[in-house]
Amino acid sequence: AGDVVMRTSGSVGLDQSLALVAEVPIQEAWVQDRRLLQSLGGTTIQVPIRGTLTRPQIDERALADLNRRLMEEAAGRVLEEQIDRGLNRLFGPRS
Repeated sequence: AGDVVMRTSGSVGLDQSLALVAEVPIQEAWVQDRRLLQSLGGTTIQVPIRGTLTRPQIDERALADLNRRLMEEAAGRVLEEQIDRGLNRLFGPRS
């Protein structure tokens, strides 16, 4: 898909039903200017796809889980940065 290498695995039934997982690697260039997402660079997102060949459907639950994970990681990084700033003010930079 464009410059994105996407890998799928799974099966297509004789009745054209799908049971696939699409794996999309997160390129560093996509997140380099987004501080909160930088740690995702180099990771791979797995998206389950069901339905049929004519009506493929992305698993909405998997997307919701991904969104939750991204928010938790971003919040964790912000909290960690704030704690480091506070400690640096109190004790100076850590080595």
